[in-house]
Amino acid sequence: MLVRFHSGGLFELANHLFSWAGDVVIEQPDGLKRVIEERLVAAGSMLRPDLSQYPVKE
Repeated sequence: MLVRFHSGGLFELANHLFSWAGDVVIEQPDGLKRVIEERLVAAGSMLRPDLSQYPVKE
């Protein structure tokens, strides 16, 4: 199924698409795919923080 509509922007659209979980495939536009990838990286860092940014206590 192909769905077309207008939204307030790619960030807003990405937020909405996350609610569809594994039930949607994003094929276009490339800008939306980039926003989704950026949001996934950000979400991953919330679960697995980069501990190298904290000083080591001796």
